[in-house]
Amino acid sequence: THNAKWSNSLISLLVNSCTSLLKPKDKTVKYFFWGNKYSDIIKSLPAKETCIIGGPKQALFCIKNNLKFLPCMSLWGILEDGLEDNNSNDLQDSLTLEISQLSNQLAISKRNEAILVVDNDSLPMQRTVIISARASGIKKTVCIQHGIFQSKSPSHIFDGWFADEFFVINSTQRNMLIQKGMNPSHLKVMGFHSNPYKPKRPLAKPEKRSVCFFGQPWIKYGEARAHRYIDIVEHIFTNLTAAGIDVFYKPHPWEKSCQTFGPHIKTLDTTLNRTLEEHDVFISLTSTALFEAHESGRCSIQIVDPVFDADTFSETNGINSIAFANTNLINEIKKIINQHAANNLITQESAGVRFIKTMSQ
Repeated sequence: THNAKWSNSLISLLVNSCTSLLKPKDKTVKYFFWGNKYSDIIKSLPAKETCIIGGPKQALFCIKNNLKFLPCMSLWGILEDGLEDNNSNDLQDSLTLEISQLSNQLAISKRNEAILVVDNDSLPMQRTVIISARASGIKKTVCIQHGIFQSKSPSHIFDGWFADEFFVINSTQRNMLIQKGMNPSHLKVMGFHSNPYKPKRPLAKPEKRSVCFFGQPWIKYGEARAHRYIDIVEHIFTNLTAAGIDVFYKPHPWEKSCQTFGPHIKTLDTTLNRTLEEHDVFISLTSTALFEAHESGRCSIQIVDPVFDADTFSETNGINSIAFANTNLINEIKKIINQHAANNLITQESAGVRFIKTMSQ
């Protein structure tokens, strides 16, 4: 529903007219990306060979970075209407026409070895774009893992089942997906889709360290999980604040429309990178941002509770994991905060280099 508003014909016409000069020339594009989520990778590739498919946000990104752009907004409205009435012949005809038009645009623009990259291959829009790419003769479709999957989750909710290849975060995730039934030849380890943020501010002294809780939208996943999540957050905030430790809460984007906590919980409205810059210790349940904080040299603590069917991150990833049921939970957190050394930024190749290497495997 949020994205369908961009399918308005007036908005589409305005975006098309403003970006006409960004339209790719014949047979020039090697890398098509649905959206600009993977900006670190996109900006590392030759601009003349890279094209973004999307709406107004992506158009602005392409203007700023001198990239090629293909508008694809009218599909949102058709897909939204189709979810409400999938028996409509008119909607099916409109969807077929849109797929055909996008497929033709891709066919005109692509080089022989062109690929399409998506941020997930589970949602209707991304699957429709993949179908269009295949119809255009694009060589390969690739889905890049955007976040950590839990082994206790049902396999059908994972990405990676529809695209030709799935680039995963690490070998642990790859092995888990193989156990879930994915074809091993379909899975390639690339690492995180972005470069670790490099904080300019060193880790503060133990007595001055600031804690940030990475929020997650558990309040939308059933009443039992919602209540348990609120209890955990409230417990940690109340007790760490009583101990004289500054604690802040960074909501997940899906939480921002929900008034979950009162004013006693200090909420941040900052980017992830700024949050990593300004805080020292990060706490969450299953957030992938814990891994990003760890890779940036900050301290990450996972709170484990069976209600959330979470894997224990400390088993494979160098993150501190503590059970919420631990009677010494707050003391354990305080101990980690005080004893954590200023670990160095995790050294690795850039996301762009890892992407190219994974493509060639």
